[in-house]
Formats: sequence, C-alpha cells, structure tokens
Amino acid sequence: MRVSAILSVLRAHELELRELGVLTLHLLGIAPSPTPGSESVSLAVTLDRTKAPPSIRRFAQRDAVENRLSEILEAKVMMTVEPVSKRGAKPKTGRNRRKVF
Repeated sequence: MRVSAILSVLRAHELELRELGVLTLHLLGIAPSPTPGSESVSLAVTLDRTKAPPSIRRFAQRDAVENRLSEILEAKVMMTVEPVSKRGAKPKTGRNRRKVF
C-alpha cells in the first residue's frame, strides 16, 4: 500500500477514530513483507483517555484503537501511544513521519 493511499484511508475515518479517543495520528512508516499486500504499518497516536467510549475500559482503549486501525487498513498495525510514559523513552520521530490528523 502506498503512503498516499494510507493517508487517504485514515483521513476518511477521522471522525470514527476521534470517537474512539484518537487526538492525533501520525504515519511513521511501512515495513515491507515477503508476501505482497501483507506489509505492516507503523503509527503513532495520542489518545484522549476521557473520550474512551463507556464500553471500553481505559486499558482496553489502546487495543480497540489498534484493532480498528488494522481493520481499516487491512494490514498489521504497530502502534505507539504518545506521549511515551516510560522515563527516559522518547517518541519515535523522524523525517518520514507524516501527519494524518
């Protein structure tokens, strides 16, 4: 899947993702796979914990968002939640980082 296609698909689902509590979403990269069409997509999100739907517990919000992103993209998603809470850890940044919303 091309970067432009990923950005377009994710932007088309912005309202739905915001309802799940996604404040910001960035595309970090696409990892190729030996099997065509089965690449993995690396994303960074900032979650609003107060906007998680009542049916989703706080700790399950991350999994719900990651699963929905996988469904939307029809690809394996590796998701980093920002800000990184571990002491000394830094968020994944780089020149290939693309803002989705």
